[in-house]
Order: sequence, then structure tokens, then C-alpha cells
Amino acid sequence: MKIICFKSKTTFSLLLAAGLLSFSCSKDKNIIEKPIQKEYTQHFEAIIAGKSIAVENTISKDRDVLSGQWTGIGLSDGSEKSLYNVLVRLPKGLLDNDLEPVLRFQVDNIKVGYFNITGVNDRYENLEGSHIVLSAWGKNGNGDDAIVYTANPDMKPFSLEITRYEYLSGSAIPIVGGKLSGVLYNEEDVRDSITIRNGVFEVRY
Repeated sequence: MKIICFKSKTTFSLLLAAGLLSFSCSKDKNIIEKPIQKEYTQHFEAIIAGKSIAVENTISKDRDVLSGQWTGIGLSDGSEKSLYNVLVRLPKGLLDNDLEPVLRFQVDNIKVGYFNITGVNDRYENLEGSHIVLSAWGKNGNGDDAIVYTANPDMKPFSLEITRYEYLSGSAIPIVGGKLSGVLYNEEDVRDSITIRNGVFEVRY
């Protein structure tokens, strides 16, 4: 057996520190950093009145421009149905004036499938029912100069398709995605209409 003697405490201390440093470096290499989770991005895209519209946001950025809201309603027989509301703030000037339009649509008893919105029993003022409305309120806020476009009972129904209705593992908030297309008519003048084409969306909150 070979015994190594250190001539000074300083030499021993330096060797000990180097050993600890080497151990520390080797240990750090084994640390696995958790990947940073990217925020979920919601989106809405469509051609509205001939103009390409694209809106997106996250829960921490531009929160108010696009939102989805789930609501559960208890029925008299003890069962429950789900409503889902989507709100999209559209660019100012879309309607060729200085008003700020908002598109809002709701799906009653939401599930994956097709929904035809006729405007008959699904008026947008109702808390329940499937409906869609594109409205712009003036600066005074009292509705005198508001413009409202919605489905018209005498015209072809507005088409809305839900392509995704999914709860992720451990989450009580669904992800809702779909497509929409059709024509909305001015409540005051049916000759005035807005066409929405190639609409797609996906929202969560």
C-alpha cells in the first residue's frame, strides 16, 4: 500500500477543493431542467365583408380581443346542458365607419357537430339558444347609432360547425374549435348584409 503524504495543509486544501469542484460539476450535468411550457394561444380567422381578419391572444396578452365562456344550465329533470359563448373584437373601420364592431356567437347544448342558426327561435337577445350577432355601438353608448347584423328568418341559415370540444387531462375548462360561414343581415334594413367566409376559431378561456 502506497501512502501519500502532504507537506502542507495548503496543498491538501487545494486538492480537496478541486475534488469538491469536480464533484459539483459532475452533479450539475445530471440535472434535467423542466421545459418551459408555452402559453396556449387562441385564434380567430375569417374573411368578413371582403376583408381578411386574424385575431389571436393568450391569457396574459391582449386578453380582451378574443374570449370563450362555458356555462352550465341545470334543467328541471335534473340534467344539465352546456352553452358556449365566443366573443371577437374586430378591427375598427371594418364597417366603413368609425365604430368598433364585435362578433359574438353562442352554441346551445354544445357538442361536435353542425348548427344552423336561423334567427327564428334563437334570437341573440336570448340567454339560451344558438345565435350569432355582429354589432357596433356608437360613442354615446345608448344604442342610438348602433348597427346590428344577425341571422334573418327569411334567409338562408348561418352555418356553424363545432369541430373540437375537448377537456384536457386535469382541466375543467374545455378547448372549443370550429368553423363558421354565412350571411348576417342588418336588423333595420335587410338589403344591408355582411358575409363571413372561411371562418375558423379555437378558444379556451
